[in-house]
Amino acid sequence: ASQGSEKGRRAWTTMSAKRPAAHDADDDGASSHKSAKLTPPDQRLLSQTQALSTRAYIKRVRMRNFLPYIELEVWPGPRLNLVVGPNGSGKSTIVSAICLALAGGMKVMSRGGSAADYVRNGQEVGEIEVDLNDSQKKSGVISFKRRITRSTGLSQFWIDGKSVKEKDVKDKVKSLDVQLDNLCHFLPQEKVEEFGQLAGKPTEMLFKVEEAVGADGMKNQHEELISMQSTVTHDKKELENKLEAQEKAESKKSELEKLVETQEKWQEMTEKASLIQKVIPHRKYKEALDEKNDQKQLCEPLQKDLEAAKEDHEEKRGKERLAKAACKMLQEAFSKATAELDTWMQKLDDQKEKILNEETTFDNMKRTIKEHDKRVMDRETKKAKIEAELDDFKEKKAKQGKEPADLGDRINKANMKTLDLSKKVSQKHQQIDGKKKELRVIENEKIQRHKQVQDFRTVDRAKQQALMNGNRKVWEAWNWVRDNADRFEKPVLGPICLELSCKDRESAMFVESALSFGDKMAFIVQTDHDYSKMAQMQGAQGEGHPLKNLTILRHMHSNIPPDDLLKGISAAKKAEYGLQDTVINRVQASDTIKSWLCGEKNLHRRVTGSRKTEDTLEKLINDPDLIVTTGAGKKMHKLSSVITPDFDLRIMFSVYGNKQKSVTKEPSKPSQFILYGDDSKLEVIKQELQEVEATEGGMLRTLEVLEREDVELRTQHSQAQQVQNVLRQEKALYDSRATDQLISRKEKEIRDAAVIIQNLKGQLPELKRKYAEKNKKRLEEASKLKSFTDKVAESNLKLLIKELEVEPLKLEHVKLQSRLEAASVTLNEKQDIYEKQHQKLETLRKEIAKLKLVKEQAENVLTPEDLKKILPGKEPPAPPPLRVTDRPWVDGDYETAKEWQDALNDLNEEIAKIGAICDYTHELEDIKEELEALARDIPKLQDSTKNHAAKVAKKKDAWLDGHGDRPGLRSLIKVIDEYFSDNFAKLGNVGTVELVEAKHE
Repeated sequence: ASQGSEKGRRAWTTMSAKRPAAHDADDDGASSHKSAKLTPPDQRLLSQTQALSTRAYIKRVRMRNFLPYIELEVWPGPRLNLVVGPNGSGKSTIVSAICLALAGGMKVMSRGGSAADYVRNGQEVGEIEVDLNDSQKKSGVISFKRRITRSTGLSQFWIDGKSVKEKDVKDKVKSLDVQLDNLCHFLPQEKVEEFGQLAGKPTEMLFKVEEAVGADGMKNQHEELISMQSTVTHDKKELENKLEAQEKAESKKSELEKLVETQEKWQEMTEKASLIQKVIPHRKYKEALDEKNDQKQLCEPLQKDLEAAKEDHEEKRGKERLAKAACKMLQEAFSKATAELDTWMQKLDDQKEKILNEETTFDNMKRTIKEHDKRVMDRETKKAKIEAELDDFKEKKAKQGKEPADLGDRINKANMKTLDLSKKVSQKHQQIDGKKKELRVIENEKIQRHKQVQDFRTVDRAKQQALMNGNRKVWEAWNWVRDNADRFEKPVLGPICLELSCKDRESAMFVESALSFGDKMAFIVQTDHDYSKMAQMQGAQGEGHPLKNLTILRHMHSNIPPDDLLKGISAAKKAEYGLQDTVINRVQASDTIKSWLCGEKNLHRRVTGSRKTEDTLEKLINDPDLIVTTGAGKKMHKLSSVITPDFDLRIMFSVYGNKQKSVTKEPSKPSQFILYGDDSKLEVIKQELQEVEATEGGMLRTLEVLEREDVELRTQHSQAQQVQNVLRQEKALYDSRATDQLISRKEKEIRDAAVIIQNLKGQLPELKRKYAEKNKKRLEEASKLKSFTDKVAESNLKLLIKELEVEPLKLEHVKLQSRLEAASVTLNEKQDIYEKQHQKLETLRKEIAKLKLVKEQAENVLTPEDLKKILPGKEPPAPPPLRVTDRPWVDGDYETAKEWQDALNDLNEEIAKIGAICDYTHELEDIKEELEALARDIPKLQDSTKNHAAKVAKKKDAWLDGHGDRPGLRSLIKVIDEYFSDNFAKLGNVGTVELVEAKHE
């Protein structure tokens, strides 16, 4: 029933269909209709709806061999038409027929893969006809027809009985304002959900409405408005940038004016410092002469003390060398045990990799046996088919007759189809082979990732085992913290020994030596709240609880200071002393842990060295290039802390900053809790493993889809070949001799298939035997893995015993070395004092000669005007020019050369505070010119922005309210609202159609 805007107008359409005696399944899921016909509407109703003639509407729909219908003809009314029936009765088929007849694409309906899918089952050709009203023609009707061929998938089109192309149909439909791709015009049931989603996209819905029922150009007008608004936004942004640039230029101008003022002050102080430098040589010369006389009297007693210290040093050196040789011999035994452990560890790793490879080979053999069974089944199936074909040929031989006329055409079509499917099968095989190659690469990567995870887990378990054996209470506390992690705001880190890892044994030993036992057992909390909560829980627990007496540290940042200690030391110096790196660079840990190690333990200031460092230790300690003087005059060594494989060395000067040094040496600690092995990237590797497995799963699914598609294509290809063979055989049946040859060939194929099946079945026991042997070998390799694991444990025990033997001898050697070093320090101090005293005397002699030359050059330089600048407020002496003997500065503020030098230093500090001075005059002029240019451009840009905004507002008013006789968007929406208002009222005022304008859009 259809009701228009006028009440009482109704049109009735009836449909009757006869059911066939037998029902064939069809694509729509319903029983096939043998014939159906819808009667034309009442002619009076058509006369009442002539007002609709300016719009295209459907007058007739006819289908033949289309989905469930053998033949159906429908005459719908010009307005609303309802087709009512149970599911699967063919209602949607009528809508699909309308769309296909008007050259609508498969994408519009989202049903079926191609138009050929709509041809009725068992039929080769289907047809659709649709008649639309056309006010341009005398007959008032335009007829569209489409014929679809199932086998080729091709379609033919006619308009008013004239054969045309599909593009001609689309152009004609577009000229009638029928928009099949606009959901406001054509809404099939598959697109209802998509249409419903437009409710959340009001702008897209508006475009659809403008395109469907708007006046010509309304949608283009809308798009032009969006473009013009973008221009206005761009102008506003440019204006903001200009204003911001003007503000920055004003700020820069103020800064440059201050810099120019500072430049003038700097020039004045530089001139004064240059004058003071002329005075200093006079005083230095006199003071150097006095100091030379004092130094001569100090050399004789120092020489006697030096000789006695040399004798004591030689005696202690002999004892230290004997202890060092014994220590070296034990150290070589320890190294041999270490090499043996590394060898067994390498064998263990190789065995793990070998087992992984065996597992892969084992899986491949299992897959091969499965594929072999499948090949046997396929061959037996093929043999049965050939036997059935042979029986069919023998039966048809007796019915030979005259060859049909269309047999040759059918054979040619079958040949073309078989060739096309062969190409597709070949392409699909190439895709599958490519995917299998990629899958093999992914499988190899997965094996590597599994091996890496296994290695990492081994290091992690070793660290936990070391903690459990060395401090069980801390190990229990670690387990408690893990179980109660949800009580804290941020993760509790610790103990420190579990949070650290090192790549090699030497690095682990360095870190172990740099940290105390308490540091390694400490826990770190990252917030004040967690620190308070941990303290409360410690106090509330009994003596036996793991948290009792636990060391809890608070560290709430992750800032790592710069590691620049060795940057100021040349590469040659590093190579000479065997210096390697700072301890912090040997550590693998989180940023929070590294920040604590640097801030509390100064690991970024502690240097690692080699045994070459131990051999050149005395030279390293006394190297003048490595001794620096602070601003307060205190001396310090750049490398105040050095760790070598045997010693932890500390170099300190006295608190008063003189040249007396003290050196302490402690033996390095073997790695007990800080174990080596890179496990810092375990989580990353696990994540990478998951990604590889996900990629493998995706590729397996893709390969499965490709193989299914390949099976389907091969099935289609096989079917096409069968059709091709049947047609050829049918042609051969009309030739008695060819028929006999065909039957003989089929019998031979059956015999060959039997031989192949027998051979395949004969190969199966051998494959299963190899499979059993591979499984046995797999178990043997697993047994070897256990044996290698036991060997590694045994080597670890041997290594521990060697460490226990080496330790007492090392301690004795360290004591002797300490005594030798104390004697060396005493000898060096005395020799240093004597040499420096003597060197100082020689230096004074050379310096006096230089100062005398400088003094003579400077004697006639200072003029009364210069001195007035140096000492403002003092009367300068009268000419002649000043000489040293005149001493004009005695009456001034300064007497000694040091006082003059201090005054010069003060001036230089002031100059240094100002820093390097550049000429900013030109830059200041450039900034002023830039400000003038901005002052000219900004008003112009403001006017341009205002004019563009006014044009947008004017064009927007024309779009919304219309212009002249062209209606606007508001009136269009109002008409739509009035059109639907009656329907909304009948449904209980469920809604209105309105235009809503968003802010700032």
